[in-house]
Formats: sequence, C-alpha cells, structure tokens
Amino acid sequence: MKSSRLALILVVLGLLVSVQSVLFFLPGRLLELYYQVRVLAYVILPIVFLIFMGKDGHPVPKGKQSSLLGGLFAICHLGILLITALLFGAGKNVMLPGFSVIPSYIWIYAIPILALETLRLKIIRACPRGTRDLIAVLSTLVFTYIHLDVLRGAFPIAYEDVLPLFFSSVFPAFILNALLVYMAYEGSLRSLVFVRAAWSLPPIFSPVLPDVPMVAYGIISTGCVIVAAIVYSANMTDRTGKSAQRKKRQERYQAQSVSIYAVAAVVITLTITFFLRLFPIFPSVVLTSSMKGENGFDRGSIVLIKKIPQDKIFDGIKQGDVIHFEKDGAEIVHRVIDFRYNQSGGRVYITQGDANDKADPAPVEASQVSGITQSYIPFIGWPALIARAILGQ
Repeated sequence: MKSSRLALILVVLGLLVSVQSVLFFLPGRLLELYYQVRVLAYVILPIVFLIFMGKDGHPVPKGKQSSLLGGLFAICHLGILLITALLFGAGKNVMLPGFSVIPSYIWIYAIPILALETLRLKIIRACPRGTRDLIAVLSTLVFTYIHLDVLRGAFPIAYEDVLPLFFSSVFPAFILNALLVYMAYEGSLRSLVFVRAAWSLPPIFSPVLPDVPMVAYGIISTGCVIVAAIVYSANMTDRTGKSAQRKKRQERYQAQSVSIYAVAAVVITLTITFFLRLFPIFPSVVLTSSMKGENGFDRGSIVLIKKIPQDKIFDGIKQGDVIHFEKDGAEIVHRVIDFRYNQSGGRVYITQGDANDKADPAPVEASQVSGITQSYIPFIGWPALIARAILGQ
C-alpha cells in the first residue's frame, strides 16, 4: 500500500513536470490552446488522485487557526504592496483584463490555484511517513517549476541578466512553494489558497502595481513569505502534553534554528538587494567629508539616491540638487552649482562639495549621473568604510 501511494505521487509529480515542459517547446501559435488544456489537466489530476487514494481522513485540529493565518497573510501582503505603491508610485497594470476576458482569466489564472493547492495538500497528506522529507523536497521543486512560465523564451540569457531573473522569478517561487508544502502538513486547504492567491493574483487582477522593477517586487513578496513562515511556525506548533515536553527538550536546537535560518534568509536577501541596487531608491556610502555642512552630510553616512533615467536627466536635475555620479571608477555625491554645454551641445554639470573651497576640476557628463540624493542616515555607513580600509580600497 505504501509503495503504491509513493508510486502514484511520483507519477503525478512527473505529469506536472511534463505538462509544464511542453510550454518551452511549443510554437507560439499554440500557446492559447495550451493554456486552456493545461488548466484542464490541473483540474483532472486532483480528481484522479482522489479516485485512487480515496477521501483524505487526515485530521486538521488547527484548521481554523491555519485558515486565519493564511487570510492574515493575504491581507498583509496586499497591504504591503499598497504601501510600496504609495512610497514608490503606482504603475498601471498592463495585464489587467478587460471585462470581456475576465472569465477566461479566471479559468487560466484563478482555477489552477484551487486545483493545484488541492493536489498539493493530497500529495503531502498521502505520502508514506518514511518518505515525507523526499516528497516535501520533490513537491517544492516541481511546484516551483510549474510557476516559471516566464522562463519561456528567456534563453539564451546574458550573464548580467541571470541574477535579476533568479531573484524576480525562481527564488520567490521556491520560497513560496516551500512555505506551502510546510503548511500542507498541518494546515487547511483554505490557508493554502489564501496564501497562493494573495501571492499570484495581484500581478494579474490588480488595477495598479508598485512602480518598482520586477526584481524588487519579487524580493518584497519573498520577504512577506519568509515572515509568514516564521509566524505560521510559531503559532501552529503543538505545545501541549507530551509534544510540548519533546519540543522543550529540542527547543534550543530546532526552534532556534528555524528562526535563525529565516532571519539569515532575510538578511542575505536584503544584502544582495543592497549591492545589486535593484530598487528605484538605492543606498550609497559617503566616503569623504567633502559634503559636510549645514545642508550636507558627513563621512560615514548612508545617502539614499533616487535613480533618474537618462532621458529625464535634462529636465530632472536643477541647480542646487545633490547628484550621485561616477568618475574614474569612483562614486561621488556632490552638489550641482552650474550648467555648461560641451562641444557636441550636450549639457554638463559643474559640481562642488559643500565643504570644498572650489568646484570639482572636471564637469560631469549626463551619462555619468545615476541619481539624485533624497535623504541620508548618519553614521551607519562606517562598517563599510572600515571594511574598505581593511581591504586597502
């Protein structure tokens, strides 16, 4: 019986991989038909699984609590997207369907959520006890793979696009599906649907979205999922009776490790975001005291720079603005004190540090400008300065 259950689970996971793989080899003219048929396959698979395995009798003692946590995640995730839109601007959602195609969008995007989460729940609940870890890993990888429609046509991919693609698509999908597999062990179907819908549907059905790059959007959603995993684990862990005694004995190792790994994942994600400068506003460490003054900032501060597109530099930069630019491999943050025009008729900027007695020796070309300073935070850039000193930079 156990071997037959395991075989059925592996067959179903293999079918999911096969259905998704067809997408990457299909001619463009057949895509619309493929999406319709794929949803049908997603609907049929849970039904077939139910026929072979029977009704799930797994008890869900904390089903209501699980559903509540899933609903809270959905509300919080949508709230964070709204706050992000207010901070960075709201862009129009180009995928928003018209009224006439809403039924089609519901079939293609919404119905698979219910079907796949039902299938995920049945797979996790049906797996033999000795194979749970294996099935959890395989399920996470397979369900991550079927989230990656964006990879169609992405290859060959330039080296500089690898990390943005990974953090905008692959990494968020992996973290989400790891959480959903974890929730499937003791959670309710409603909780899985709430979390998956809140993560998947806003890019499709929301009229506006935060005006940030897809990489930044993916990292924001991933951060929400990581926090949700911590909260879910803290609230769903059984701490009563003998289970509580076992948990207490293992608390120093197991409970702390979950929190440490989650916090480490957040820190690593934020650190990568910091260095890749993926958000519309990015940080830069002030290396010298050239901007020290009444309206400036001292060495060791972190300045927040708002990116400015090249086609908006002419109108976007005014006299008195503090700009961030690169010259001879060094990053500089100085104030614009005048404008000039070069031999080709392009505008250049005369800059000067607030604490300097004279202007910088060479004008700044528009192509060298990366953004305008919006604000600063004193002192917290000193660890970076110390690291640079140790490395001899």
